[in-house]
Amino acid sequence: MPEEQIPLWRDRSVIENALKYCKESYNKRKGEEVNPEKRVKTDFETVFFEGENEDQKCIFALCENPTLSKKDEPWTDLYIAFRGTDVNDYEDILTDMEITMVADKSWAFDDIKFHGGFLKRSKLCIGNEKQGILAKIKELGYKPNRVILTGHSLGAAVSALVYIQLSKKQAELKLAFDLCNITFACPMFGNKALKQYMANQEKQFDQMYHFVKEGDIVPGACFAEYAFDELSGLIKHVIGHIATNKWTLSGRQGNKILTDEVDSLKQDRTEGEKEQIDEIVEKRQKDHSRVVE
Repeated sequence: MPEEQIPLWRDRSVIENALKYCKESYNKRKGEEVNPEKRVKTDFETVFFEGENEDQKCIFALCENPTLSKKDEPWTDLYIAFRGTDVNDYEDILTDMEITMVADKSWAFDDIKFHGGFLKRSKLCIGNEKQGILAKIKELGYKPNRVILTGHSLGAAVSALVYIQLSKKQAELKLAFDLCNITFACPMFGNKALKQYMANQEKQFDQMYHFVKEGDIVPGACFAEYAFDELSGLIKHVIGHIATNKWTLSGRQGNKILTDEVDSLKQDRTEGEKEQIDEIVEKRQKDHSRVVE
């Protein structure tokens, strides 16, 4: 790492590129999912990490950094932008709704918990040695100086969890590049125990930069537990939860906002698609019906 390297958040080219590829991740190019050969030639690669019922779209873009490059030593940043919530994709909506805080068996501390939906999506992207982000970097032939994981909304949370999990194992993985995380409007992805753990291991997770717009309600959800405790009993009842700080997906049954969101997904769908949505919602409710303290 160059001695004169400026803080990541002050490098204008980095922030502009991160925003550029986050925006690009939302674009839909005709035929790209059906026939890769029909894709328009671009300066980036579109990658889908696929699971049983969902996938995560990412943009891989290798860029030379004008601030850090020297005459004979170009510095390259690989941006990996995770797409945020697609309002027409009910799997994305359901992932957002999986707000039950769950433990991850790969962590030694049981009190550290993560947003269930975002954790599952991040695991999909990490994969194993033969699949996932690190394998894809190698497959595409990239040899960057630095990998910048970025995203907006759901994509921001997923990128943050991928960063945390890879950084936690960085010594074991022996990564040949620096690892950073830049998020925009990032929602809650972990509990206070995770925050404390990361604070105690500051040097290990010191390359995370979160950008939020004043008044944006989504990043405010990072303080959901505290905010919920501060609500009046009437408001708690209206949003469908008993007056405690136990957030569960089963609360959706009494939550008119989320119920309407699912109903809106069914509009203009075939009967088969509506049944599939109901089956997925029911399955997710059963999977996350336990209440986590």
